[in-house]
Amino acid sequence: TSQQSIPITKVWQILYHVGSFFHVWWSCEETQKFWKAIHSGVQKILKKTFPLKPEYYLLGITDNDIYFSRNEDILFTYMNTAARIIFAKHWKTQNIPNTEECPCLVNWMKYMIWTH
Repeated sequence: TSQQSIPITKVWQILYHVGSFFHVWWSCEETQKFWKAIHSGVQKILKKTFPLKPEYYLLGITDNDIYFSRNEDILFTYMNTAARIIFAKHWKTQNIPNTEECPCLVNWMKYMIWTH
């Protein structure tokens, strides 16, 4: 089956389940495992507790439920960007992204910003 013959509403991990892009990127039970692991790691690194919301992780938008200092906001953005890149890299596979890829990507992003 070619990629073009698979409707875009099919969930990428399980090709027989129909869902929206929001479902694929956020509300799918399998996807939630990834985001919960990311959220747990982010809270540990930032030493803060805050709710798991899609707008934080998919859009990078925070609200009154959380306050970040400038440095925390920058680090949150790095971690968020790394998580979304890793998630997107697995878009056409049936594998759930591996959260162990995130620290390497975050460190690379910090290096690139500090050296340029």
